[in-house]
Amino acid sequence: MRIIWILVSLLLLLACEENDRMAYVGKPGVYFENYKNEDTIKYSFNMTSFEKDTLLIDVKLMGVPLTKEQSFCLKIDPTSTAKEGIHYVKLPERVTFPIGKGSMQLPLILCDEDPTLDESSVFLGIHLAPSEDIEIGFPGRTILNVSITNMLIKPEYWDKNFIDWFGEYSKVKHEKFIEMAGHDFPLTYEEAVYWNSDKINLAYWQFAGRKLADYFVKNPTKDEHGNLIDPWEPA
Repeated sequence: MRIIWILVSLLLLLACEENDRMAYVGKPGVYFENYKNEDTIKYSFNMTSFEKDTLLIDVKLMGVPLTKEQSFCLKIDPTSTAKEGIHYVKLPERVTFPIGKGSMQLPLILCDEDPTLDESSVFLGIHLAPSEDIEIGFPGRTILNVSITNMLIKPEYWDKNFIDWFGEYSKVKHEKFIEMAGHDFPLTYEEAVYWNSDKINLAYWQFAGRKLADYFVKNPTKDEHGNLIDPWEPA
C-alpha cells in the first residue's frame, strides 16, 4: 500500500511540474504585483516637504526570466485628471524589463506644482499594455490608479495597525500629531515599520501615540465634526 502511495505521489508531482512548464509556454507577461485594478494609491504632499516625490511601483514578470532585452508598453488612462508636467513627470511609452529578473520597479515622479491640490485631488490612471515582446500577465492587475493631493489623508493602515496607539482617527488629531512630531505619517505601513531605521522601529509610534493621548487628556479638544475627542489608552 505504501509503495502505491509513493508511486501516486510521484505521478502527481511529475504532472504538476509538467503543468508548470506548460503554463510558461508563449510570451512572458507583466502585471502589478501589489495592486488590483480597483485599488487606488492615495498620495499627499502633506506627508512630505518635497516639491517632487518618487513612487516605486513593483511590476512582476509572469513566466521565466528574460534572456534578452524585451519591453512592455505603458498607457495613460484618457479619463485621468492629472496633467503631465504639472502633477507628474511624463512616463515612457515603452519600458525595458531587466534581463534575468522576476520583477522590477517602475518610478513614478509626482509634482507639487498645483495650488488647487490644497483643497482638491487629481487622478492618474496607468495601464500596462502588451507589446510584440511581452503580453499582459493577470488582466485584473494591469491598472494602477493614483490619487494626488495636498490635503490630509488618513493612513490606510490606521484602523488595522495604528488604532491601538492613536485611537479613532480624526483630522484634528492628525494635525496635532504633525505639529508635535514635526512630520506626517508615512505613506505605507512598511515605511512606518522601518521609520528612520534599517530595523523594525514600531516603538517610535507607540511612544508618539502615548504623547498624543496625554495631550488630549490635558487639553480636551473637539474634532472636525464638533465631537469631543475621547481619551484613549495606548497599548
